[in-house]
Amino acid sequence: FWFTWWFVSLCIGLLVALIYIAFTYQLKQLKFKSDTSQKITYAEKKMVELELKALRSQMNPHFIFNTLNSIQHYIAINDFRSTNKYIVQFATLIRTILHLSEKSLITIQEEIDILTMYMDLEKMRFEEQFDYKIEVSKEIDKDYDEIPSMLLQPYVENAIWHGLMSKKGKGLIKIGIREEGEYIYCSVEDNGIGREKAAEIKAKRNIQQKSVGMSVTKERLDLIGNNDFNVETIDLYNDNGEAIGTKMLIRIQYKT
Repeated sequence: FWFTWWFVSLCIGLLVALIYIAFTYQLKQLKFKSDTSQKITYAEKKMVELELKALRSQMNPHFIFNTLNSIQHYIAINDFRSTNKYIVQFATLIRTILHLSEKSLITIQEEIDILTMYMDLEKMRFEEQFDYKIEVSKEIDKDYDEIPSMLLQPYVENAIWHGLMSKKGKGLIKIGIREEGEYIYCSVEDNGIGREKAAEIKAKRNIQQKSVGMSVTKERLDLIGNNDFNVETIDLYNDNGEAIGTKMLIRIQYKT
């Protein structure tokens, strides 16, 4: 019976209701923490506010709407196995985001897990139009070393949407994490169309919105590192000067 349309529709309805309840509760918790923490410093209060914004941006309605559209598509073509798989992956991702949003720092393995779940969902939704690769250097202890929560997903989302979706042929996202001195460096690289071409497409389609998640993440990093040199955008070109992608380099002040 779990492959029938009525059961799948019921699951989707319950999933949406649970997401709304859990998300609303988590936002209230973070807002309460921000409003009632009178003894913390301005920087700590600002960080709580930015974490609240990060959660809002990561749980953006466009992603949820597109995901539910994909589930509806699988129902329409009677592919209930893919529907159930998608629902389980989506529910797991949302639960993990809400759980990790309670922490200011998470392990690198936790960050990798959430990025893997997110990219697997997007791969399924875009019918395997891209692959991804995650490389962590040997000096990193994935189960011990920590970085701020909800950090890299906005850059991965930007790479998929603006770098790869207008690309002809298979896309690739490479995520690298390494330690150097007192910093952890994270890179998000795509083999897409490049920033200039992406800007042209946005202009033609009259797309005005900017990535809130990326701007919030940069603000959090600037606050942690006490400077504004923590995010670098690198345009990639081949020998003929043609754009072959974009690389974001994120520098995080390392804390043991």
